[in-house]
Amino acid sequence: MGNFTSALRTNTAFWLAALILLAAGCAAPPYRMDIPDAFKQYDTNQSLKWISADGVMLNTREVKNDPQAPATFWQDALVHHMTAQGYAHSATDCFTTQQGQHACTSTFLLPKGNQDWVLSETLFVGDKKIVLVEVTGEYARYEALADDISAALRTFAPNR
Repeated sequence: MGNFTSALRTNTAFWLAALILLAAGCAAPPYRMDIPDAFKQYDTNQSLKWISADGVMLNTREVKNDPQAPATFWQDALVHHMTAQGYAHSATDCFTTQQGQHACTSTFLLPKGNQDWVLSETLFVGDKKIVLVEVTGEYARYEALADDISAALRTFAPNR
């Protein structure tokens, strides 16, 4: 009877660990956003990573809000940093999402070979973290999707 009980415990522990790992892998991303129809997911990890057929990429990442500061501070810091790196700041659009979260999108231009490229950075600033939604692509391709991207950003929300 002792071997049977020991084997049952071992099997139970194995399957419990497997279920925990499976659940962790299937967990929803920490935020959601209505992605434009032109984009398809290209990475199945916990962040949002999407690409259009013509190469415009949308990615999310998180950084600590450290030092803890409001969105206006981080927006100014972003613009200063990017222009110091050689990007041309072309526009900033601040808005409120459908969930009532304040956000700002700054758009930058950079020549790449004989083409102009766009890098769009949208900041969603929380108490402890900042979520950045980054969109990049060749200028004409990005511009064709700009209105859809802007509309999608307004649907951004925590997935809690």
